[in-house]
Formats: sequence, structure tokens, C-alpha cells
Amino acid sequence: MENKILIQAAAGIGALVIAWLGTSVYVGSNAERNLAAQVQKTAADCSVRLTNLQQQSGLLSGSGKLELHVGDLCNSEQSGKYWVVADVEYNINHLILPNTLMRFNWTLKQPPAPNTAGPTLQLHGSGGTAFSGAVYSDINSQDISGQAEDESWHLEPIAGRFETKGDTLELYLKGSRFTSRGGGKAIDLQGIGLQVSLSDLELGLGKSAFTIDKVGTGTGSGENLRFSSETVQNGDRIDAKMLYALGGLNSMGYSAQDLALEIAINGLYAEGVRTLAAIAKQTKSLQNLTLEDNKRYRTALKQVLNQGFSTGITKLSGTIGNAAAKSALNGQIVIDLKPNGNPQGNIELAKMLRSSGQVSFTGNALDQTQLTQLVQMGFAKATPEGLQAAYDYSAGILKANDRIIDEPQIQQTLMSADSEINNFLNEPRAGAAPEPGLEHVMTSPTEDDADPAQNASTPESAPAQDLLSVSMTGRVSYSDTDAVIEDQTGQTLHFMPDSDIGRLIASQCAEGDTCALIALTDGSREIKALQQLKTISVVPAAPIR
Repeated sequence: MENKILIQAAAGIGALVIAWLGTSVYVGSNAERNLAAQVQKTAADCSVRLTNLQQQSGLLSGSGKLELHVGDLCNSEQSGKYWVVADVEYNINHLILPNTLMRFNWTLKQPPAPNTAGPTLQLHGSGGTAFSGAVYSDINSQDISGQAEDESWHLEPIAGRFETKGDTLELYLKGSRFTSRGGGKAIDLQGIGLQVSLSDLELGLGKSAFTIDKVGTGTGSGENLRFSSETVQNGDRIDAKMLYALGGLNSMGYSAQDLALEIAINGLYAEGVRTLAAIAKQTKSLQNLTLEDNKRYRTALKQVLNQGFSTGITKLSGTIGNAAAKSALNGQIVIDLKPNGNPQGNIELAKMLRSSGQVSFTGNALDQTQLTQLVQMGFAKATPEGLQAAYDYSAGILKANDRIIDEPQIQQTLMSADSEINNFLNEPRAGAAPEPGLEHVMTSPTEDDADPAQNASTPESAPAQDLLSVSMTGRVSYSDTDAVIEDQTGQTLHFMPDSDIGRLIASQCAEGDTCALIALTDGSREIKALQQLKTISVVPAAPIR
């Protein structure tokens, strides 16, 4: 009876061992297939490619090597195309253990450039694959030193770790010191770090930071240098910010503390951004677009713009000065692109754009004469603490330091930008029918037009090659036989009030209204065709008595 129990137990254990070993063999075989598929997947990638894979398979282990190429790989120019070309060798043990599916170690060696015997990049590490599917490894390097002409440099060992699973990535690297000397110059960087934590590689959601604890040069020193970014998704919107910061700086008798510049972009339409990211990935950084890809790209970009977003400098701060004087700087700039009432409509920056900002300067780093000069020149206004400069732009009106700036060129510039943006986004087709009510709005003629006269959609149009594109913002006035738009400098454009163009202008611009337009005119400055037309301000109606 006891022998039967022992035999059954041994058989059970044997079955488990066979299943364990069989599963381990399957895991190893599957890993080899996945690696081969990954190599094939990167064959046409523009940033990272794996090539020349050679694998040697064993029952419970394997080894192999491949080539790693990093750079601007879709660039037709050889110069700068390859940033890193390295040989990677690896060994895999895929016997399943309680805490890992498999374990591996690897080495990366950058071969020396042809006809040189200089230093090469060498990294190595060991890691494994968890039951969750996460792949992890540590990263280590040796000392690297080099010399070029009269300049030498030295990088102390780097240590770090990475982990990736699906669309996530965790990366940490730390280097203790980098020095470079030669040509009468020196630089010393201490405590170099890189931290990356991404939850969505496609959209770049997550955090990253590059830091340097101390910086030393021949003319000064600094500490706590930091470049960081964070991108998050809130509902159907994406918010991102980048911070450039320096804890302290001393150079040539001057000092600065707590310098910070933060740039943010908030409210980007996530669906449109994801579409753009997918197109960029599929077309290798938008370098290989088909007609259908091009259409999808323009549609998604238009969607992002029409949904609105805000951007600007959300933080500008720091203290600067010398031994005798010190001043503080604080400011911010915000640019809002309001959502378009018609999500499929044309971009209208003059209506959608709003911006404001201010910068304050306090302290005694500037003397009273310098402060007075800045105020008299209109760059800032005086405050009890120092100086403040501010502006606000909305609905075509620009205010700077509480003064209204009447600058027609702003509207004209925005209208020109509208024209360029919409021409790009809409990808107009030859022979397309004009939109209702805009039969007399046309684009600028080009030298390639086969029959320029046919492009002028107004009966009174002159040959296109004789027309001049003119931008103007001014007041409109009408008479029985003529109508005029006149700007602040006295320049005028005129049109016939009973013509198609006259009726189109009159439908948007009444007597005394201020309007901005871009038009094609003949030698007598008569408007022959409209490219853009917007009402800037309307004369209020007289009160009823």
C-alpha cells in the first residue's frame, strides 16, 4: 500500500516537473518569436531599429546578438543620421522560477568609428520577465574617457534601471560626474540624473526630468539645474507643462537664485491628439503620407484647433543681482484659443484668440534713472514696489499698460494667418464650388494659374496678374456712386456700392463701421476681389427719442 502511494506521488511530481519544464521550453520559444517579431516591427522605424538578429536556442536557455541603430534614420542625408550604432549580445535562462518567467543578461558595445581607436559606449545589465508581463533590468556602465585634439573628457560610471509593460515605461539613470577640459575652458557636471515615468507611450502621458546637482565652468557655477515635464489626461483633454529651473547661479560678480520658467499647454482635445500620434507612428514621423493619411492628418489638426486650448508661460520668477543690489522678477503670459462655435468651420483667430500677460520687477538692481526711462518709453508703469508691464488682447482690441493700442496691423496679421492656416487645413480642390455667400471671395493668384482670368470670380475682375493683394483695417463710408474704406494713415480703397462686391461688404460693414479686409485691387486701388472680410467694431445705433 505504501509503495502504491509513493508511486502515485512520484508520478504526480513527475507530471508537474514535465509540465514545468514543458512550460519553460514554451516560454523560451515564445520569447524568441516575440524578439524576432520586434526586430521585424522596427525595420522601417525612423528612430530605433533592431537588425541582423542571430539566435541560438537551447532547451532551457538561449543566446543571441543583434545590432541597435538609434538616430534620425529616415533622413536621406548620412551626416547626423546615426546617433548610436551598437552591438547587443544577450543570454536568456527561461526556466520558470517562483518569482520570474525568465531571466537574462545583456551587453551593449558601440564599435569604434572607422580608422579611430577612441572610447566607445559600453553598457551591461541583468533582468527578467515577471508573471505580470513586465520586463525589467538594471543598467550599468564603465568609466568612459576620450580626447580630441587639445580637449579631453571623462564620464564616470552610470547606473540605473528600467521596467516596461505594454504601453508603460519606467526609467532611472544616474551619473556621478562628467568633466571636460581643454582650449582654456573647463566644465564640471556633478550628480547627473534622468527619470522617466510614462503611463501611455503613444500620447507621452507621464513625467520626466533631467537634473544636474552642480555645474562648474571657468566663469561661474550653478546648482540644482532641472528640466522636467508632465503630461496628464483629464477627461477628453490633455494638459502638459515643462519646467526649466536653476536653483542658484554665480558668474562674474552677479548672482541669481530660484530661477524658473514654466511653459504649459492645457485643454488639448485628446481624441485629435491621439489620431495625430497614430498617424505620426504609422507614417514614420509624418514623412511618408498617402493622400488618405494627409486628409486624416489635416482633419485631426483642424479638430484640435477648433476645440480650443490655452498655452503660455505660466511661471516666470527668480531673484537676480550683485553684492550691492538685488531684484525679483515675476510674470506670466496666457494665450487662449477659444472653441469655435462650428467645430468643422474655418479657423478665425481674430475671434477665437485672446491673450494677456504681466511682468513685475521689484528691488533695487535698477537705479531711479533707469526706472524712469522705462516708464517714459512706455515699456512699463511705475508701482510702489518697482515696475510692472502688462497687456491684454481680446476682440480685436489691444491694451498695453492700461492704454488702448489702435494697431490695424494686428488684425491684418491675424487675417493673413487665418488664410494660410485654412488653406492648409482645408486642402482646397481645383474646380470646387464656392461656399454660398462667398462667391466673390478668392485666393491669391499664382504664376502657375493656366487662365488667371477664370480664377477671378467677379464679373468686374481685372486679369489676375494685374491685381495686388492689399490688407487694410479702416472705417467704411458710402455714397450713391462710390464707397470707401479708409485707415488711420489716410490710405483708401474704394468699391462700387451697387456691385456684387459692394453688396457683400455692405452686408457685414455698415456706414462708419471699422472693418478689416484682405483684397485684390487694381492700379486705381479699386477692390476687385475679397480674400478676407471681418467686422472689427460697429457704430452704435442712435438712441430713439
